[in-house]
Amino acid sequence: MLQHKDLDAALARLKAALSVHPTCVAAHSNLGLALTCLQRAVWTAPISATACHNLGHLLLVCKRPASAFCRLATAAALRPSQPYTQ
Repeated sequence: MLQHKDLDAALARLKAALSVHPTCVAAHSNLGLALTCLQRAVWTAPISATACHNLGHLLLVCKRPASAFCRLATAAALRPSQPYTQ
């Protein structure tokens, strides 16, 4: 799913897997890969509202609300007309 850019569905499945099996190495590993990729995307294109939004969403899933807020606020400031900023 991550390859098909369906981030929300992929995160939902990883979150569900971890709620059932909190020690699942594969789920933790995939979350880590997604986090690394999105951090690189934001570093490469810091004015990409989509990259900031996706990283913020993932940070929420990873229970890092302060960092998530920063990225989501940046996404909203960059593109206030997007549905995810309403």
